Amino acid sequence: MNQEDFRLLNELREMLVESNVDRYAGLGDRARMLQLVQDVYEDRTDLPELRGVLDLFILGILLAYRGVKARDPQLAATLFHSWMQDVPGAPNSRLLERWRTLVEASHALKSTTTSQNVVSTWVAAKAVTLASAEFLSGLLGFLIICWQVANGHPWKPSTLGKTLNEKLDLFEQLTGGEDGAFFVYFRLIDRPVRNAIAHSDLTLDRARAEVILGERINGTRTERRVSLVHFMGLAMVGSHLPHAYLAALSTIALVEDGNSVESLALPVHLKRTLLTPARPGNTIKPAP
Repeated sequence: MNQEDFRLLNELREMLVESNVDRYAGLGDRARMLQLVQDVYEDRTDLPELRGVLDLFILGILLAYRGVKARDPQLAATLFHSWMQDVPGAPNSRLLERWRTLVEASHALKSTTTSQNVVSTWVAAKAVTLASAEFLSGLLGFLIICWQVANGHPWKPSTLGKTLNEKLDLFEQLTGGEDGAFFVYFRLIDRPVRNAIAHSDLTLDRARAEVILGERINGTRTERRVSLVHFMGLAMVGSHLPHAYLAALSTIALVEDGNSVESLALPVHLKRTLLTPARPGNTIKPAP
């Protein structure tokens, strides 16, 4: 990693700022990246489960980076630069546009929740949930090829162009799905919810606090219901993924930069995850 990487990461961080006041102002680029990581792990008495979900999301990226670096350092660098560089042979695979769309949708959701306008919040929550699924779809492409290489399998650029469902199915085969180290990724995406939003086929039942989803099975439309709490939970977690993704990249950059003051101040379990020697071919579980 070099100074240019830190400068570019800081430019991404600036997109997360929701007001004219940047509380990181006056800090150097490395110190800003450290603070961003630490902010993810601050005590959240209002949302105690959120930190755990974001932690597992971050660990997934670190595990993929550590695993692939042991076999192909150049591909590991591709994962780190996933926000701004396409995978060779896979045009338009970089994540910047998907990440930025999710950031903008997340800002909109946070502004509507304070206004207590139900319609605006509903519209914004749909936008975040769809943008989150699209961002995760792009990220899964990078994680899949990295995990394939980490375990000694060949990879193809065409993987990046697969549909979300195809990527989830392939990632499940590689990692064990809900029973594997990356289980949280399968819980961040509700396929029927994502599909219903994409096809504008969902309705809010305010009286029952439920969301009615339209589904097509073998050409026949059916309906199913999910709780509004579940739906808003997807949107809420999704709105924090841009920060968590950047925290993962910042952790990699600081650790790879060497024993700087900022690197030494990172959460211990994140550093341990990156620095523990990977054993390609074996399952790597998240740090406790």
